[in-house]
Amino acid sequence: MSDLLAALDSLRERLDEVPQAGERQLQELKTELLGRKAGVLTEILKALPGLPPEERKRVGGIPHALKRELEEAVDARESDPHRRG
Repeated sequence: MSDLLAALDSLRERLDEVPQAGERQLQELKTELLGRKAGVLTEILKALPGLPPEERKRVGGIPHALKRELEEAVDARESDPHRRG
């Protein structure tokens, strides 16, 4: 479980990259972190059902909250009129 928490902490740090990302980097971040097939967070969410119930209960909400934060940051960056290319 410590590996899972470390991975989530690492992803949370990546949030800082989103506001400064240019268009290309933003798309790369989106694919790397949130991609449907091989996104890092997607893989973590897929692994949750395999955790023992107690661990799942303890950490289950964290990836979902982080996913919302990442999606909101990306959406805000995509709608920023001063977005760099």
